[in-house]
Amino acid sequence: MEEGDKWLVAVILAARLRSIRTPLDGIAVAAFVAIGFSFGETSSYMLHRGLVPELPRLLTGALQHMVFSSAWGYCLGVARRCHSIGLGVQQMAGGVALAAFLHGLANTFVEAQQWPGALAYIGDSDTINRMHAFGFIALLVAYWLLVRRARRLSTPRAAKRA
Repeated sequence: MEEGDKWLVAVILAARLRSIRTPLDGIAVAAFVAIGFSFGETSSYMLHRGLVPELPRLLTGALQHMVFSSAWGYCLGVARRCHSIGLGVQQMAGGVALAAFLHGLANTFVEAQQWPGALAYIGDSDTINRMHAFGFIALLVAYWLLVRRARRLSTPRAAKRA
């Protein structure tokens, strides 16, 4: 749901401003929308729960949302270059689905600490924290690789080939 909402805002902005021409442009727009969304979400949680319980979200939330949204941002830039509307729609749907999956996986690690059954099955909360940290590092590496690929596709030489 969240990824779809962020995607919709980005598509409306992109259509209005005509700002997305390459995959790197799509990632940049996705990052800005995600940071704004994260600010609103974290502020809402802090109003209800206070600062201390939401400190980890405050420190990593914007970066996590930015990484999740980069999947559909990249696909939005690729879809912009597609000559077929159907292929462009497939690209965008795949990007939103991937972002939603990654977001759900990260939320599962965070929420699993509150499930008594999950702790019995997985181990202690330290194990879940380590899994979450490893997943976050893996997401950052994936983000770096995606941006590198988008930069290659966004060069003038690559644009002429497309």
